[in-house]
Formats: sequence, structure tokens, C-alpha cells
Amino acid sequence: MELKARSLTIGEIKSLRSAGVDPIYAEATPDKPLDYLKLDADCNEKIIAIVLGDDIPDDTPYGDLYKFANDCYKLTYGKELEVKNS
Repeated sequence: MELKARSLTIGEIKSLRSAGVDPIYAEATPDKPLDYLKLDADCNEKIIAIVLGDDIPDDTPYGDLYKFANDCYKLTYGKELEVKNS
């Protein structure tokens, strides 16, 4: 399965925000500190579900999906992706 990262649409970002998993909008309180690892994982899971849906083969490496979701998020907020020199 080829994974090509892309910027999320405004509708997709609204979905992340309404699910409470967009890290930019996460707020900690004295009673509820943020668990950044969980928030990151929840955000990536939501991006994977929004962009790829249920069309993911079971043998797809999770690390590839996680990187894909991170890259989609970075592109959405205008961050450059790292280019590896081979």
C-alpha cells in the first residue's frame, strides 16, 4: 500500500477538533494534565481513519501509518517534511 501524505481539508481538521484530538487546541487544567503521548496517538489514529478509512490491509506496518499521519498533520500546518538524502 502506497501512502502519500497530504494536507488535511478544513472538514477533516474540524473532525479532529470536534473529536478533541488536535494537539494545537488541547488544553491542560490543574485537574486534567495533558498526556502528550496519548494525544499524539489519538490524533494519528483519527487522521488514519479520516484519510484512509477502512481500506488498510492488516499487514500494513503500523510505523508506516503513524509516519503517514504525522506527515499529514505537518503538511496541514505548513511544516516542511524532512527529506532524506540517499
